[in-house]
Amino acid sequence: MMVDQSLIDKVLALKNAGASSVSAEDMINFINLAVAFVNEDSEAQDVLKGLNFSIVMNTDGTKNWIKFEEGKASGGEGPSPGATLTLDTDVETAAKIFLGEDEAATLFLKGELEKDGDMMFTIYFIEVLELIQDKTGILKKEERTPMIPLASLKRLFHVYSEGVEAAKEEDIPLFFDVLNAFVNENEEAQDEIDGLEEKKIQMTVSDIGKDFSIKLKDGKMEWIAGAVEDPTLTFAVDMRTAADILLGGDAAAAYLAGKITASGNLADALILQEIIELFLEVLDLE
Repeated sequence: MMVDQSLIDKVLALKNAGASSVSAEDMINFINLAVAFVNEDSEAQDVLKGLNFSIVMNTDGTKNWIKFEEGKASGGEGPSPGATLTLDTDVETAAKIFLGEDEAATLFLKGELEKDGDMMFTIYFIEVLELIQDKTGILKKEERTPMIPLASLKRLFHVYSEGVEAAKEEDIPLFFDVLNAFVNENEEAQDEIDGLEEKKIQMTVSDIGKDFSIKLKDGKMEWIAGAVEDPTLTFAVDMRTAADILLGGDAAAAYLAGKITASGNLADALILQEIIELFLEVLDLE
């Protein structure tokens, strides 16, 4: 990798000054570095291989763009006609994303980063940003503590795009990990369960012989692999039906079709379905 050191130095100077002191005019420095990095780094090119998309960063009304075509990049100031994705945020938040001080994925789950377009492209962009941070010294790997690993999000998007037939046993805990992070970070999701008596929902996936349980209380969620003591609702499904429900399928229709056997408070299932629907809506997976 032979990226112009002056581009790296400009971004490191912004990091040392602090994200709060970054101006809208400074944002082009992040774009310039990203373009130069992608055009030189084979690992970044592998991430972007076969992808063609463009992103406009709208920070407090100032727009910059970056475009990826077959593993190569270009970018500049101003709007990009026909952008695949537009990200809207304030300058400080955008700077924190580029510097690795905030996770774009977490900000989406919180509802603090607005987007117009396919979020899957954002995931690839974040992956490239992490490579830039790692290889230029902007952020050390050990300093990164992601709430949601990018690999988990990419897998979730893959399963959704391929359909329930693509879901595997190991995808269920992955889904609950991401859903758990969403509920505990997103105010709208927390409002759905705030003030409720504790809910303990246990799902048995019959054909793999495993239980997965969710606890909802005081606007927070916790999930465990296994059974839960004194569940308020238990239900049993096969793997295909479990995947369908977790990916936004109609649980009520599955119940009426005899694909779900349940005991306990069925109203708890409606609460869980509302949370899942909100989660998928935020991720554009509805």
